[in-house]
Amino acid sequence: MQLQTLGATVARDFEMRALPFFERFGKPEKMRDRLRSGMPKDWFTLSGEQRIELLAAIESSLGNQAKAIELIDAELTKLRDALPKKRYALEALRAKLAA
Repeated sequence: MQLQTLGATVARDFEMRALPFFERFGKPEKMRDRLRSGMPKDWFTLSGEQRIELLAAIESSLGNQAKAIELIDAELTKLRDALPKKRYALEALRAKLAA
C-alpha cells in the first residue's frame, strides 16, 4: 500500500512540477535566454558560477564556441582573487572547450 501511495505522489509531483518546467524550458534556447538574465531569481537555483557553466555549455552545444569561452573568461576575470574552488569547474570547462 505504501509503495502505491508513493508512486501516486511521485507521478502527481512530476505532472505538476517537472512537466511544466520542461514544457516551458525544454529547449536549450529557452534555458539560455533565461540564464542570460542578470537576475539571480532567473537562474533555476544555480550559483553564479554554475549559471555560467551551464550557459557556456548551452552556447557550445548550439555551436557558439567563441561565446561560450567568452562567458567563462569574463567570469574568471571576476573571480581572479577568489578561492580555487570557485574557479576550478570554470577552468576545467574552459580547457575542454578550448581543446
